[in-house]
Amino acid sequence: GQLAAVRRREREAAERLRERQQREALLQRVQTTFAPDDADVILDGDQVVFHLYALSFPVGSSQITPSNYGLLTNLQQVLRDLAAAAIVVEGHTDAQGHAEFNQALSQRRADAVREYLIANMGLQADQISAVGFGEARPLATNETAQGRAKNRRIDVRVQLPSIRG
Repeated sequence: GQLAAVRRREREAAERLRERQQREALLQRVQTTFAPDDADVILDGDQVVFHLYALSFPVGSSQITPSNYGLLTNLQQVLRDLAAAAIVVEGHTDAQGHAEFNQALSQRRADAVREYLIANMGLQADQISAVGFGEARPLATNETAQGRAKNRRIDVRVQLPSIRG
């Protein structure tokens, strides 16, 4: 009885460790897919978050341009590798201009990336959502050009399967 229970807990702990190691190895592979200036890839609990700094839009526009295709192709490959069940595309702006305009612009940009991924990956519409945060979630100061550039971004959040236990 007790010995069997101890062995079961040991097997479960070994399985959790194996899953955690596989997840860390996957994250390392994913991080090498992007050049350092293109994106940051972080693990946030059961989510992988891509801060896509190099995904740029013309001023005031949500038009995806050919200069973004390479980055989006890399993102698509990673999303396939992750076998993501749920994906959220988040639009962010800097604090220049009116907050209401930035909010609407960030939503249009997130929607554009969502539609691009659906069209190019064959995702189901209910697998991927889009939300605009405008200037509400800066990663850097809005006082410098470099900070504003870092805040103008698309983030893609990918839900990973939970590690048991």
